[in-house]
Amino acid sequence: MKRSSTKLIHITSFLTFVALAVSGCSWSVGQFTMITTRSYDPNTKYVFVGRYTGEDVRAFGRPSLATAVNRALEAGKGTYLANVDIRWYSGISAGYEVTGDVYAPATQSDLINPNVKLYHLKTLNGKIVLQSGNTTLMVQGNTH
Repeated sequence: MKRSSTKLIHITSFLTFVALAVSGCSWSVGQFTMITTRSYDPNTKYVFVGRYTGEDVRAFGRPSLATAVNRALEAGKGTYLANVDIRWYSGISAGYEVTGDVYAPATQSDLINPNVKLYHLKTLNGKIVLQSGNTTLMVQGNTH
């Protein structure tokens, strides 16, 4: 084999490796009904704020799922995430991406507005849930 052919094979192999490393992969770690890293107050009413994403992606070191959850909560200024999707990314860098519906403590104007759906924490069959009318979101334990 000629020297130029060998060099071309090495360059092609290297470029293929770099392209795969840069593109990386992602896959679902799982879907969760509710997740939080925050303390809760059982006397507080909560409102749906919106859907937010937080991530902890690092080129070096170990990414933290708790950091990704905290960043999603901070983005929505909330206490809980519901309908949560957690993804893992790997490539040159690796990490978690957490996306979910953020629930935050209700403001005074939320409490007096009849159009705002309020949620409250309660214990149902020994499990802590976030509930409003017929809607129940599990905070701890299995989906109900």
